[in-house]
This record gives sequence, C-alpha cells and structure tokens, in this order.
Amino acid sequence: MKSDLFNEIWLILPYQDALEAYDLGLAGVVLSNHGGRQLDFARSGIEVLVEVVRELKARRGLSFPNEKFQLFVDGGVRRATDVIKAIALGATAGIGVALCHQLSIRS
Repeated sequence: MKSDLFNEIWLILPYQDALEAYDLGLAGVVLSNHGGRQLDFARSGIEVLVEVVRELKARRGLSFPNEKFQLFVDGGVRRATDVIKAIALGATAGIGVALCHQLSIRS
C-alpha cells in the first residue's frame, strides 16, 4: 500500500520487494509482516532487516543509514533497546502500528 505521507510502501518481508521499491524510486520501505505474528513461522520486520540491508548493499550498492532510501521496522519492536538494535542494523527507525495509525489520521 503506497502512502502519500512518506512516499513509501509497506513491505511483505522478502528482500526482493525492497529492491523493487528502490528501483521504482520510492523513498523507502516499512518492513512488516502485517500481523503475521500469529503464525509460528512468520518472521518479524526486525528479523528480516539484516537480509534486506545486505541485499540492498550487494545488489544496489546502498549503505545504511541512507537518506534517499529509508528502512523502517514494524514488528519485533517491543522495547527501546529493540529500536536501538534496529538502528544499529541499518534501519532509520523502529516503529509500531500505533505510530502508523496516528500518522495516517493526521494526513
């Protein structure tokens, strides 16, 4: 789902989607499993972050943090230390669903 607010796309976890979003000229992606935490085998956004950063670096030459293509993590963020870990791994920020709802109401 494309957001006019950020010009970003929600990502359904495979790193190939992040590559496509970059190729389409989007400003970034939100790594999310869209509530897939109910499934035992669904990875959270923070778990797939390392793979996305690695593939964007290898295939598109990007390094993170990156102002032109940003990575946000929605999922796997339960406490402040998780946000710090996400940023250390290359994310712009770790966010939760509540923040996304607040931002969508303001637009």
